[in-house]
Amino acid sequence: DEVHPGVFLGDRTIALDKAKLKEIGITHVLNAAEGKKFHSVNTCSAFYADDVIAYLGVAAIDIPAFNLSAFFEKCTDFIHEALSTQGK
Repeated sequence: DEVHPGVFLGDRTIALDKAKLKEIGITHVLNAAEGKKFHSVNTCSAFYADDVIAYLGVAAIDIPAFNLSAFFEKCTDFIHEALSTQGK
């Protein structure tokens, strides 16, 4: 779903569907659930390399005690870079 012009929010299914990402023109993926554990999405920059999709992963854990704010600057810089180059 496009939640802001050029910014899409998706789940594990779409993150792993490189054909669909290509079809809708996605150029950047920010994975806030990176990892191999349960409830994580096991992707990395190498997973998207063949499709020339820029990637940023954050191994966040969906619990109240997790300090996600430590990643805000890095993530907003990544999103800003995508939008400033007409990416999605």
